[in-house]
Amino acid sequence: MKTPLLLILAASLCIALSSCVPTAECPLSPPGTSKSDPQLIGDWLDKNDQETYRISAKDGAWMHVDILKAGAKTDSYDFYSTTIGKNTFANVIFTNKDNPALPPTGYTFVRYSLSDAGTLKISSLSPQATAAAVQAGKLKGTVTPGKDPEVFLTDSDKDLAKFMKNADLDKLFTNEMTLAKVK
Repeated sequence: MKTPLLLILAASLCIALSSCVPTAECPLSPPGTSKSDPQLIGDWLDKNDQETYRISAKDGAWMHVDILKAGAKTDSYDFYSTTIGKNTFANVIFTNKDNPALPPTGYTFVRYSLSDAGTLKISSLSPQATAAAVQAGKLKGTVTPGKDPEVFLTDSDKDLAKFMKNADLDKLFTNEMTLAKVK
C-alpha cells in the first residue's frame, strides 16, 4: 500500500510513501519559525505514476497538497518547510482522516530540493535507516521490527533537527522522486 507524502515537499509536498513511513511526535521546527515556500505552489507531475501533486498556500507557513490521479483526488496533506543547513524538509502532518477534530497523530519528514529547470526532487525517510538510528541510540523512539519496520520518533524538535544536521541524509532519505512543474 502506498501512502503519499509530500513533499512534501514533502511534500508531502509530496510523495508516495509506503504504509510504514517513519512518524514523529514532533516536527523538525515549530511552524511559527518557518516561512511558506512559494516556489512549491502549483501543479507537479510524477511521470512514473501519472500523479499530480497540487500544492497551494494556506495560513502562515502552512501549505497544502492534493494528490490527483486521473483528475480524482486520492489524498491530501498539510505541511510546512524547515531548512537545516543547506537542506530543506517538509514537515508533513498526519491527521485522523476519519475524525479531523482529533489531534494530529504525528509528522513525517520529506527532504526536497528545487532545480532551476523546474523539477522538484523529493525523498522520504527510510524505515530501515531510521530504525537503525533509533536502535543505535542516535534518536529516541520505538521500533516494531519487520521488513519495513514501523518507527515512531519521540525526540524533541531541537534534537531531531540536530540529528538531521549531522546525519548522512542520502542514506536516511530514500525513495527519491522527481516531479516536473506543470503550471
